[in-house]
Amino acid sequence: MNSNQSAQEPRALPLPVALLPILALVLIMGSAVLLFGADPHVPLLMSTVVSVIIGLIYGHKWKDIQSRIIESVSSVSETVLILMLIGGLVAMWIVSGTVPAMVYYGLKVINPSFFLVTSCALCCIVSVACGSSWTTAATVGIALMGIGAGLGINPAMTAGSVVSGSFFGDRLSPLSDITNLTSAVTKVNLFEHIRHMIYTSAPALILAMIIYFFLGLQYSSDSMDMSTIYSMQQTLAANFDLNPILLLPPVLVVLMVVFRVPAIPGLAGGIALGGVFFIFFQGGLQMGFSASFQTIIECINYGAVVETGDAFIDGLLTRGGIQGMLYTISLMICAMVFGGSLEQIGSLRVVSDKLLNLARGTGSLVLVTILSCILTNALTGDVYLSLMIPGRMYSNEYKKRGLQGKNLSRALEDGGAVSSCFFPWNACGSYMSSTLGVSCAAYVPFAFVNLITPIVSILFAYAGITIIKMTKEEWAQAKAQLAETGEPSLSEER
Repeated sequence: MNSNQSAQEPRALPLPVALLPILALVLIMGSAVLLFGADPHVPLLMSTVVSVIIGLIYGHKWKDIQSRIIESVSSVSETVLILMLIGGLVAMWIVSGTVPAMVYYGLKVINPSFFLVTSCALCCIVSVACGSSWTTAATVGIALMGIGAGLGINPAMTAGSVVSGSFFGDRLSPLSDITNLTSAVTKVNLFEHIRHMIYTSAPALILAMIIYFFLGLQYSSDSMDMSTIYSMQQTLAANFDLNPILLLPPVLVVLMVVFRVPAIPGLAGGIALGGVFFIFFQGGLQMGFSASFQTIIECINYGAVVETGDAFIDGLLTRGGIQGMLYTISLMICAMVFGGSLEQIGSLRVVSDKLLNLARGTGSLVLVTILSCILTNALTGDVYLSLMIPGRMYSNEYKKRGLQGKNLSRALEDGGAVSSCFFPWNACGSYMSSTLGVSCAAYVPFAFVNLITPIVSILFAYAGITIIKMTKEEWAQAKAQLAETGEPSLSEER
């Protein structure tokens, strides 16, 4: 009976077989997207078929694979609701005049030469305050995209600065769900984890700011056609009743997040406030209750449609809505289907274990950790998995080498959190792309904080900078814990 049961157990995948679904994704995605300009949805599902077939051949039952896929998709159900609400929020803030007001006043006060630096810094502050890169991008991020467009700034550069600031602040905020998750997975005190991340995050931000400063020098008030900016301001003022009160909704939403109001009711409140502002400031009262209510419902569902007669302004402000988020939602679901199948058949674990064999020293261990996080982001489409899977896999290895847990927690965020926006099929990447209106491929080269942070982290690890060893007490406790789990003795002498 026992021999029959063991015969039915799924077999471990050899490395070449474990790499097949990954290779299939690269080939199918590359062919479909680069050669034919197709969307990534179907390539992800086709790669899932390859993963499922391999799983069935190696003894996995379809019902187990299906259960893991359903579990994977279910894990993003809250995110789907948030995306839908953000679509409605963006649309309502446009028709209520909030976004036009942010653009209008921003064009008055922001210097073009320092716009990229200002944009990144502002997003850092807001994101630290609210603990959410998504909220930051959906509020000040959208306004900064409009301001940058009015100033003639390359939209990809603006989006890159918004993403950089948003993710920097998100990671260093005690309110961030990603930061709290990483702290929990690695069992490191939250504030100790945040303090340790500053060592690699701060140099990355400083370098990014320097680059943004020099990039911004090509844009100056003297060299720009200011008539375009004046025309934008006049068009906005002519079509919206603009006043500083309209800046209140984003402030209130950020405050709600700061005071721990859950995201879904907080965003719903932002939509409701946008509806109130539309009624009282943008002609809703004159339209009558029935017409204004119908406009609000259609706007939340289908997005804002602005017709000012200025094609540039219309293109800038015609966006949002629940329907406008369905592309992002469906892409995220397809990515989670593929990621769930990979988890079930053990493909990622095999690849990560092989990578770990290459980690001879502390520097290479951090390198492998960061690469594993990026790989998990690319293959599963979920930033939480990119933190949890490598976090669980490498925890004992850091203990065996006498390294404090905060070295692992920092490496996880330096690899997983910052790279989640690199891939258009990842939830973060698809969200940033759809919210800011710039493709991942366009903004990633300018998301300097996200690009530089992993490099700084790896260089620091090889140089031994801010790599903290265990104390004697921690060393003894770690050795006892490893002995209980049957792990071998610590591999490095202290």
